[in-house]
Amino acid sequence: MSESLYRPLILLSPNITDDAPNERMYNNDSYFRAVRAAGAIPLTCGNVIDLDEPLAEPYMNDYADELAARSDGMIITGGWDVDPHLYTDNVSEQSRYDARMDVLDALLLDAFYKAKKPVFGICRGIQFINVHFGGTLIQDIETEKGIPNLVHNMRAREPVPENFFHAHEVEFTEGSELQRIFADCGSPVSAGVNSYHHQALLEIAAGFTVTCVSADGIVEGIESTERLDPSDPLSPPLIFAVQWHPERMIREKGQLGLFKRFTQICSYSR
Repeated sequence: MSESLYRPLILLSPNITDDAPNERMYNNDSYFRAVRAAGAIPLTCGNVIDLDEPLAEPYMNDYADELAARSDGMIITGGWDVDPHLYTDNVSEQSRYDARMDVLDALLLDAFYKAKKPVFGICRGIQFINVHFGGTLIQDIETEKGIPNLVHNMRAREPVPENFFHAHEVEFTEGSELQRIFADCGSPVSAGVNSYHHQALLEIAAGFTVTCVSADGIVEGIESTERLDPSDPLSPPLIFAVQWHPERMIREKGQLGLFKRFTQICSYSR
């Protein structure tokens, strides 16, 4: 296939669930549709993690390294809360997590970071990236910040809105990758977004900057200060992430633009 026709391979981190007697690795089709619409090829992976009978560490690392080598980039998708034990000793009763996802995502993120392959985080993805690099989370926005749950979790509304509904707006940081993406699509200052989370970023990990916030002060986007090309300060960030679910909003030019831009970045990384 010619270089001009090359479509990047983008790995989607999987969700894990137990529906006895079956354990399932899966992801929502909206991620696959968004990646395809952006001109890339989506794929996902199975799990090599058994917390009761863990495999040898070199094997797990080899598995993640091989996935990073064969892929052009990775999207860390939404899902369960991040295990609060990774960033605090005070675990909220509102937290719901599956440690297997955190172990697998850590292996994958380390492998892609080591390979200098780009990473895009969505919802849980932004939270996991922040925690993995040393940041912390608000475990429950309503109980810790007094912001009603329905503001940032559309599932708490009655009736539950469509996936592409604008729950609130986010305001972009001038000069950020996110601001450039949406400016190219005609929205240089702010954009309406959907919202499906009860946790949020608190302390931002070193090496990352905030790229957008909501009116009530919740961080809605971050990007790494490390660039894809370290010698070029205008090069795209190696990692960027958002708190909402743009894959459910690709009818909008700006939201689809996130995936198109990530596809371009993945092409640069080859």
